[in-house]
Amino acid sequence: MGNYFGTDGVRGVANVELTPELVYKLGRAGAYVLTKHTNHTAKIIVGMDTRISGDMLESALIAGICSVGAHAVSLGIVPTPAVAYLVRKYNADAGVVISASHNPVQDNGIKFFNSQGFKLRDEIENEIETYMTDKWEEIPRPYGDKVGAKTLGEEAIDDYVDFLVSSTDIKLDGIKLAIDCANGATYKAAPMALERLGAEVVAIHREPDGTNINLNCGSTHMEDLCQFVKENDDIQLGIAFDGDGDRCLACDGNGNMVDGDVVMAICAKHMKDNGKLKNNTIVATVMSNMGLFKMGRENGIKVERTKVGDRYVLEHILENGDCFGGEQSGHIIFFDYNTTGDGTLTAIQLLTTLKKQNQTLEEAKKIMEVFPQVLPIFVNARVDNKRKKEYLSNETIKAEIEKLESKFSGEGRVLIRPSGTEPIVRVMIEGRDQSVLKEEAERLARLIEGLLSEAEGGFKMCGVVGYIGHRDAVPVLLSGLTKLEYRGYDSAGVAVLNEETDTINVRKTKGRIENLQNLLLTSPIQGHLGIGHTRWATHGAPSDVNAHPHSSNDSKFAVVHNGIIENYMEFKEELEAKGYKFKSETDTETVVHLIDSYYNEGMDLLDAVFKVLDRIEGSYALGIVCKDFPDTLIAARKDSPLVVGIGEGENFIASDMPAILNYTKNVYLLDDKEVAIIKADSIEILNDKKEPVKKEVFTYNWDIEAAEKNGYDHFMLKEIYEQPKVVKDNISSRFSDDGKSIKLDGIKLGKKELENINRIYIVACGTAFYAGQVGKFLIERIARIPVNSEVASEFRYKDPLIDEHTLMIVVSQSGETADTLAAMRLAQSKGARVLGVVNAVGSSIAREADDVLYTLAGPEIAVASTKAFSAQVVAMYLLTLHIAQELNKISPEEFAKIKAALEELPSLVNNILTKAAPAIEKFTQKYIHSKNVFYIGRGLDYIVGMEGSLKLKEIAYLHSEPYAAGELKHGPIALIEDSTLVVGIVTQEDLFEKTVSNIREVKARGAKVLAIAMSGNTEIEKYADDVIYIPRTHWMLTSLLANIPQQLFAYYMARDLGNDVDKPRNLAKSVTVE
Repeated sequence: MGNYFGTDGVRGVANVELTPELVYKLGRAGAYVLTKHTNHTAKIIVGMDTRISGDMLESALIAGICSVGAHAVSLGIVPTPAVAYLVRKYNADAGVVISASHNPVQDNGIKFFNSQGFKLRDEIENEIETYMTDKWEEIPRPYGDKVGAKTLGEEAIDDYVDFLVSSTDIKLDGIKLAIDCANGATYKAAPMALERLGAEVVAIHREPDGTNINLNCGSTHMEDLCQFVKENDDIQLGIAFDGDGDRCLACDGNGNMVDGDVVMAICAKHMKDNGKLKNNTIVATVMSNMGLFKMGRENGIKVERTKVGDRYVLEHILENGDCFGGEQSGHIIFFDYNTTGDGTLTAIQLLTTLKKQNQTLEEAKKIMEVFPQVLPIFVNARVDNKRKKEYLSNETIKAEIEKLESKFSGEGRVLIRPSGTEPIVRVMIEGRDQSVLKEEAERLARLIEGLLSEAEGGFKMCGVVGYIGHRDAVPVLLSGLTKLEYRGYDSAGVAVLNEETDTINVRKTKGRIENLQNLLLTSPIQGHLGIGHTRWATHGAPSDVNAHPHSSNDSKFAVVHNGIIENYMEFKEELEAKGYKFKSETDTETVVHLIDSYYNEGMDLLDAVFKVLDRIEGSYALGIVCKDFPDTLIAARKDSPLVVGIGEGENFIASDMPAILNYTKNVYLLDDKEVAIIKADSIEILNDKKEPVKKEVFTYNWDIEAAEKNGYDHFMLKEIYEQPKVVKDNISSRFSDDGKSIKLDGIKLGKKELENINRIYIVACGTAFYAGQVGKFLIERIARIPVNSEVASEFRYKDPLIDEHTLMIVVSQSGETADTLAAMRLAQSKGARVLGVVNAVGSSIAREADDVLYTLAGPEIAVASTKAFSAQVVAMYLLTLHIAQELNKISPEEFAKIKAALEELPSLVNNILTKAAPAIEKFTQKYIHSKNVFYIGRGLDYIVGMEGSLKLKEIAYLHSEPYAAGELKHGPIALIEDSTLVVGIVTQEDLFEKTVSNIREVKARGAKVLAIAMSGNTEIEKYADDVIYIPRTHWMLTSLLANIPQQLFAYYMARDLGNDVDKPRNLAKSVTVE
């Protein structure tokens, strides 16, 4: 596929991506390419569906056609297959349909047919694109009487209906049916054709108004039709079309849906019996139901499989001289009649078959047993695009398929299909037992992910550190664990190999690193090789015994682990049968015993480790030591972050860079399924085939001081005061040399790319989600593009609309958040482009996203995010300006004005920290006994309130809720009572009076009000108990400034309540478990 053409023409949001300008170019280039070899005045017919944008795009399209001297015939609203037929009947040189088929109304599309009524080959589409871009000036511009003209094809509907009626040799009288026209292109032709054949037709969803096409109706939403048929006993069956009329599905008299596979089975059997099924063959796809193939075997019909897509069905028909085929979706080709799927034609052929066989649809559909079919959309196996066909040769996968098909005893099948365009392998299992099928399909998809690439799941948020070298290992490990404590602080431990005694000594304890330090003071250990761990519990409650490291029964091995071993119970049962004793409830303990088991059976160390890794299902970042190898530290990674630090005469491993910044800035970033064999003076990295891997050295530019408190009482306070620098760093390097445009770190997101995007998602969790909300608000308001902002933890379960025209922006400080990673991988599996807005260099998102915009915040140690949020908000500002500028939605003057305001932001943040902070600190004593706190605002202020409320909950442990100020009267105001604290944000001056009115309402009911307002708006002082003023700035930048006082307020409240500000209870810095 090219820059414009996708799998079925050119599609996009009308007037946003699919603009009149673009359609004009398509019409001009398309008409030229398709008619340049003709020796006559070319004629191109144009049809469209019922979308409101159709007239606009038709005008542009026909202008382009006429500009190259071709005549355009406007057919008006007709189904797509009508154009495919009429281009032949009218001896036209080409046909064009303006439709987005079953897509929602905001979308539209352009689809070309050649003079024979076939969709264009890829090379023709590519040629059209070449003329739209590189050869635009080569397209001739005739003038005078050589310019093309537009005429109306007023007989188009009648001619198409005549064709449909001629496709059967009987009348359909005696049949009463309901049809669902999807408020689309069949609303005239389908009822006319069926009624002319004598059928009694009751049509629903036949009143198109330009905006209701496919809206909860048609073949993609059959609920209304099925219910209608079920409630009307005199209606024998129902037929549903899609928006452009190339699909047909049915329901029987009881309202039960009948899909395209069953329709094909009914018609094919009748065609074969009457000698009309050429080659006695149905051309189906690999996703067709197994029941269709079983029906074929039982009736002497060969059912061929193609890849999914009507184009592949048609290709097979043309190559092999067949005449019939289609897809489960109802896109069915009767090639003796038309060159593409035709919904109305399919309906007529189905009705003809039923009447000739004197059968109801309930009776006829019994010819095919529909096997339960499981397509686990949300557990599609995400694999490396280069490896997605390895399932053909992977012995484990082949063995599993054979085992499953044997289990189904010939009445089930397993289908594994690599996507043609996406880095995923789809798993489908058919059989009779639905519950068993679902379980097996999910299990097989996970197995494929584990064997061919990255699993989609999350992993434990724990900290791993390791050292080998000339220093005493314990201080190095403790220093690293202290830096990693934000990753979990339920328990901590170290294991150090003592060369003199030839023993691995383990010290571990429940609680914070401080507890471990005290334990090591009373029970010291020493050595030059060691591993350490700080834990956030998932398997087994926080306790001394569940803390890492875990040792083998013979104390020969010790292991630390960040991740989840999904099949650990299988290992545990196996090991217990061999006599291994388990001390903990963790999944990790199975790993150390399994390595020990293989090692004791005679395997060498490396083979034992690889054997275990090969068996693990799940995620891991492992540090492994063995007392028989006092000069070796082994590390392994899959789906959990791990770096190998490079020193001089010493080397390190760590979950995150701050753990080893005191010792080195140079690291190797381990990729999935890589194993590092680390000695004091060497590092060897192997892939899962034990082949050496050459890695580039990555150098972190973070300062050591950035990971230290530097005199501040808490990391959070230090990070709040670092925000002027963070904001400056994110702005200063992102403007072009002339200051007239945005530089996005080399990301190519220009007008051409943006015009190929029909939807944008911003997906994130927690604080990052609120930064994304700011982005949604600004992109929609300034760039005028619709944006969906989604919480990552819910995103996958909505069956989101994603395709190759989707841009997903994922926002994450750590780049390791499990739900955000999973959402990103889902989007990529469906062909979307992913832009990561990430702070952590080398993180999973940074490495996997198609593009990365780094937020340059440096290490953020406190669990509650502050400077990272500000950096993310700046990223949203920059993306908004860039998109708006590329799409000509912002004038140069306004851009310059906002740029100047952006450049002032660092000093304005510093102004708040210098002048407002002392007053905010005093407020805490006034409000510290508040039990309930509500944040209210409108527009951007409401979004800021969400973040402020979250901060107060996170670290002060106060019940706090944000509300849109205008929603107070719809329920929340009932919660206001004497001394309730309401934080009112009123920095949006166009909404100032409305929000002040809401503040007056809560004040009248006894609330205490703390307001955040723009400098100069002193009117608020009449209604608020206290006011924090922020400096004046451009309206779109207030969200960043208004949040600084909220951070300080939450910090001082938590501090004065005696809470652990940097490590709030039950929270970890980044949630890497789903």
